[in-house]
This record gives sequence, structure tokens and C-alpha cells, in this order.
Amino acid sequence: MEPLEKPKYITNKWSLAQPKSSIFFEGNFIFKNQIFRLLCLQSTLFLQCLLLHPTFSKSSKAILIRRGLAPINFLGSIKFFLENLAKPLEDNCLINFEIAFLSEYFAAKSIEWGFFKGPIYSTPLRFIKGTQRWNKEDLSEDEKKRQEGESCSKLRLVGWTVYQIFSFRGLGFSWGMAHEANNSSLLEIIFRYFRVKIVTIITTCLIIASRDSIDGKAINLLRDLGVPEFYGLNLMAELFLNILFGICLCCKLDNGFTFCNIIVKVAYKFLTCTHAPKSMCDFLNPLYYPHFFYSPHTTNSLADFWGKGWHQLFRRIFLICGGKPAIYLANLFGASERITKSIGIMGVFLASATFHEYLPWAVFQGSTPNPYIPFRTFPGSGFFFMVQPIGIFIEPYIIPWIPQWAGGGKLWVWSFLAIVATPFRQQYIGPYRFANTIPPFSKLSWKDFAMPT
Repeated sequence: MEPLEKPKYITNKWSLAQPKSSIFFEGNFIFKNQIFRLLCLQSTLFLQCLLLHPTFSKSSKAILIRRGLAPINFLGSIKFFLENLAKPLEDNCLINFEIAFLSEYFAAKSIEWGFFKGPIYSTPLRFIKGTQRWNKEDLSEDEKKRQEGESCSKLRLVGWTVYQIFSFRGLGFSWGMAHEANNSSLLEIIFRYFRVKIVTIITTCLIIASRDSIDGKAINLLRDLGVPEFYGLNLMAELFLNILFGICLCCKLDNGFTFCNIIVKVAYKFLTCTHAPKSMCDFLNPLYYPHFFYSPHTTNSLADFWGKGWHQLFRRIFLICGGKPAIYLANLFGASERITKSIGIMGVFLASATFHEYLPWAVFQGSTPNPYIPFRTFPGSGFFFMVQPIGIFIEPYIIPWIPQWAGGGKLWVWSFLAIVATPFRQQYIGPYRFANTIPPFSKLSWKDFAMPT
């Protein structure tokens, strides 16, 4: 008797909140043991971050401890979270994605905190051009000395470390480009959320329609939309689906963070009205939770797209784990300044490619219907990020040839990303991947669209 055909989507989607088999949920003793291991891991990560406080700027022991803990925390983060993936894997890919992300994030943070020169100084907010911003200019030596010599109690050190771990991009945005604080009102944030939510729903529905077409091909989506047959329709359909995937991904991430902004804004209002402690109010100050994206669809070059428009959450991680080592090797071999800069950019995107390639490997392992097998499965996200430096290097010679009436640099950015995104898209929303957690239209309800992301 032939086996029944597997459903096109995962039926037990709502079991994600209660994994069938995970050592976090099996047995009281095992649960306590895992919690103890998790606390030990988090305490060493906490110590690494704490030793970056300006108080320890002249302590050689602090540097040695941070670097000594780096490999321990790196291996511990990877090993611990991989051991706690929810089973069966094919039914819990969303929660496993979150577990794998935390694993990789803290592993990368352990490298960052271990090998960053330090210390991390706090950058104050300033009014620049009528809005509150963090200035990219380096702090004065007097300000650095003031922070280094400032008396700091144990409680204040702990508070500083908590802020540093959970802040969007370093406490007080102490690194990266100049950034505007979140000066938006609550109504403006809510309006942004629902505006982006509408785009999320539209793109998600189109992706579902493509998935549930006769053979799951993108071309059938355009046929269903009434697009007439012509030579190149298949290519146009692939590019269209790639653009939908990119917009949907961007909107989902933005919605998740904007939803958190709404909660932070309301909580801050409540805390200030109830005269809560200043430290608690500072932690939930909406100014320190800026928007996740800054109109990436309006950027005129790939350099601006990745450097300003797209989120900068992992910028320092990729720089320290990829860019800095690449620059060091280039200088070691006596490369020119221009070549060194180019190699540094390639190193940053290599780190990004590795970061994004780890996630499907961790989530879609051998027991899943469409497994990711290293060195056999095409590295879709790795390919996508590794070709970005090529686009950045050649765009100064291409963009001037694109007329402004045709879109200029915007057309270049959209076209390049759409052309190279097919393997990336297939890796994440291909057969039996993340798109299969969404039921077909006939089984969708308002609850599916009411989720924060």
C-alpha cells in the first residue's frame, strides 16, 4: 500500500507553543538540569559584557578574562541550543528557528565581546537639526576619562550590562553611523504598524497563492492574476516572487519591532505616571528604541541599502567576526588601502553569509522532509550575501548609465536583489520550509493575520 501524500502545509501549526519532544519539557530533573546549564552560560556571557564597562578600561585581567571566555561561550551557546531543538523538527520549524537564532546570536556576541578592544563608552543624545540623535563623532578624551573614573556600584554595573545586552545597537548607539532616536509619537508608531501590516498581509497572501498553485511554480501565480502568456513570463514570475519575499520579510521584521515599540511606549507612559525608579524608566525610554528599518526601498545604491536602509542589528558582529580579521590579513600581506577596504567588505558579507546559512542547517536537519545537507544542498542564503560585495564594487560604473526617469539607483538596487534572491527565497520558503507553516486560504482565519508579525 502506497503511503499517503504529505500535506502541503504543517497541520499541527499550533503545537509550536508546546513542542512534542524537547529536553526543556521532559521530566522535572532534566528541566532543572537544563535551566542550571542555561544560567551558567548566561552568567559567563553576562560577565564578558560587564568587563567592557569603562571602569575596566585599564585592566589587563579584564581583557584576558573576556578573551578566555570567548571560545567557551561560543561553543557553549551552539551546543546548548542545538541540544534543545523541539522534536519532531518538521512540526516545530518556527520555534526551532528562534532557538537556533538565539544560539547563533549569543555565540557571535561572545566573539564580539571577547575580541572587541573596548571599553564601550556611552554616547549621549544631542539635538541635531531639530531632532534628538546620537552623533557619530568620537567622544572627547575628557568625556572618556570622566566615564572611566566615574564611581560605579555593583548594582549600577549590573544595570549597565543589562542595558548593553538588550539595547538595539550598543548602549547609547556608541558605534555605527549617526542614528536618529525614536522621536515618533504613539499614534505615529501605531499608524506605521498598521500601514506595514497591510503590506505584510498582501505579500503573504500572494506567496501562499503561489505555493498552493497547481505545481507550486511562481509562473502560475501570474497566470492566476490574469497576466497573458509571453516569452520571458517565467523569468518575470521568479523575479516577482523574489520581490514579494523580500518585501514580506522586511515587513514582518519591522512589524515585530514596531509592535515592541508600542508596548515600550505605553509601559514608559505608565512608569512615568506612577513615578517608577529612574533606572526602570531609562530602560524603557522609547527614544532608545528607534525604527528597525529606514526606508530601504528608497535607497539609491547597494552600499546605502545595507549600510543605512536595512537594519543594523548585526553590524558590529559581522565587522568583528568577518571584517576585522579580513582587514588584518590584508594588512599582513601588504595590500593597498583600496584593496584592504574591499577585502574588509567581503569579510563582513562572509560573516553575514555564514550567520544566515547556519539557521536553515540547524532547523532543517536530516529528519525533515526537505533537509538541508551541508556540501550537498546549495547554500542559498550564503550565495545571496556573498554576491553583495560584487554588486557594491560594480555599481559605481553601472548606476550613472541608468536614467533617472527609469529609476536610477533605485532600479539598480531592486533589480540586483531580485535577480540574486532566488536561492535565498527557495531556502526559506521552498517545499516543506517556513511557508508550509501557513495553512491554505480555505483554512485561514482572522487570528492568522492578527499575529504581531
